[in-house]
Amino acid sequence: MSHEAKPEERSRIINALVGGWVADAASLGLHWLYDSQRIHEVGGLSPEFMAPTTCNYQRSQNCHHWLRAMAVKAI
Repeated sequence: MSHEAKPEERSRIINALVGGWVADAASLGLHWLYDSQRIHEVGGLSPEFMAPTTCNYQRSQNCHHWLRAMAVKAI
């Protein structure tokens, strides 16, 4: 059975796919964090499109210095 999508169906399909890809890219940096408090600590109020780093998943002293530097840079 073959089905040719109508233009409006085709547009919705494309928009859904692109939306999924954008959402995936936006959450990449925090992908493996499941603790909402930790996500807030790492990403603040705008966690989207962050580059993933090992500091996001570890709480070592070196990472705290890095996070402070990033916070100052953001201000």
